[in-house]
Amino acid sequence: MTRTEQVIEDAMALVKRCRAQRERETEDRRQRLARIELMRVPKYLPRGGVQLDLPLN
Repeated sequence: MTRTEQVIEDAMALVKRCRAQRERETEDRRQRLARIELMRVPKYLPRGGVQLDLPLN
């Protein structure tokens, strides 16, 4: 194997490791955001579909 082939092989291995790390981080981020979304309190409290009266006298 020539030096050029070795350099290309090393570069491809580095790209493969970086891609695997990026995919792991993306999956971790997705799971973390899903947990945060579950913990969030809704900005409004559902009232069971009953509209409240607003007296405008």
